[in-house]
Amino acid sequence: MIVSILFYGETLLAQPKVISKAIIMNNYLIGTNSVEFDLYLTRETEDWKYWANGTFQFDFDSSGYSANPTLHTIELVSGSSDLDVSPMTGQLPTTSYYITPRVFTGRFSITIAGPETYQYCKIVPLDTVGIRIGRFRIKTQDNSRPPINFKWLAPYDYYQACAYKIDEDLLLMPDVVKEYANSNIEMYDRDFKTVDYVVIKAPEPQMIIKNFKATYVGRKKVLLTWETESEAFNKGFIIARAERTFEDGDAPSLTYLDTIADYRLGYNPHDSLIGLGTTPTGKKYYFMYDSVPYVGLEYCWELMYQDFFGTIHGKMAYDCIRIPNAVIVFAQADPNPFNYRTKITYIVSDDLYLTCFVNDLQGKMVNRIYENEYRAMGKYDFELDAKSLAQQGLYNVVFLGVPIDDPTVELSNAVLKIQLVK
Repeated sequence: MIVSILFYGETLLAQPKVISKAIIMNNYLIGTNSVEFDLYLTRETEDWKYWANGTFQFDFDSSGYSANPTLHTIELVSGSSDLDVSPMTGQLPTTSYYITPRVFTGRFSITIAGPETYQYCKIVPLDTVGIRIGRFRIKTQDNSRPPINFKWLAPYDYYQACAYKIDEDLLLMPDVVKEYANSNIEMYDRDFKTVDYVVIKAPEPQMIIKNFKATYVGRKKVLLTWETESEAFNKGFIIARAERTFEDGDAPSLTYLDTIADYRLGYNPHDSLIGLGTTPTGKKYYFMYDSVPYVGLEYCWELMYQDFFGTIHGKMAYDCIRIPNAVIVFAQADPNPFNYRTKITYIVSDDLYLTCFVNDLQGKMVNRIYENEYRAMGKYDFELDAKSLAQQGLYNVVFLGVPIDDPTVELSNAVLKIQLVK
């Protein structure tokens, strides 16, 4: 074993080698009365590999505020540990780990009891982020807001414990065994090795909206989608709508009187607006659907959210779209003129029942294509064969559309002129 030697005057001191780190990190307020954090363990040297057990004790890093068993609870978040965790049975574990978080006056304690033999112990990777012992949740029972930062209790050799196992006997000299295989060997021995206890304080959380978009999907319905990059104390979203005329200014200057989506309602589809609380990662959200009252107008939507403390934060994001009132918005023939067949492409901006036919210039119908057929909003095409037309010349392809569930628009029509050359 190599140790660092420091000289102080005439005194020779050995600097213990850090062989592991215990790290509290990723601590965030996730509710009005809840804070979560991760507990990690790393391996810094080749001195050990199989982690056996440990006791980790800490408190809030807040002046005048400490752990209190009558006020606080602590629990392991289900499924958050890299260890093979089993429920406690009253006996020591043999092939898995028990994790027991507890609250005492002035301290939180997380005790991990491990397997009897090294074969079932967790191998901690070297020079990586290590293993996540677990994510833990602390709650206040009076719904008050807890601090989010922590500190390890010192002295470490009194409050903390961390041990590993070896897979073969460790000899002190021939025929003299220092440690036997499967012994639990304490990582902290004052002179040669130690554990470094670290707290990585969480950065100030931010509420960042990545995008917000309104998309018309037909029948006066609008799909609203948005994405967060990170969230801070977010209970849920609220969306309001305003109508914008030509005289109005930009979206932020409008007055949004119609609340069309609110997470506080709690039922479908409003339950899709419930926020993530506080998290460094975001989420994709949607609201299906906002039903606007009229076509042919422009509407704008404002995205807001409410935090854990009751404050509503407006003006987070906006989007505006015009609801089309012309149901058939595009028609084209390719090629045009044509001599054999041509491809007719058309776009409908809303769901409708469509009639389509071909007239000559005298208004006589020479070919019926569709008769009151349903078309969803979208792009369509069909081929028109010259055999259906008696002679060369100009023709009109007439589209008649009856919108569905919209009495404000009785009929939409479009006429496409085509020329047959033989």
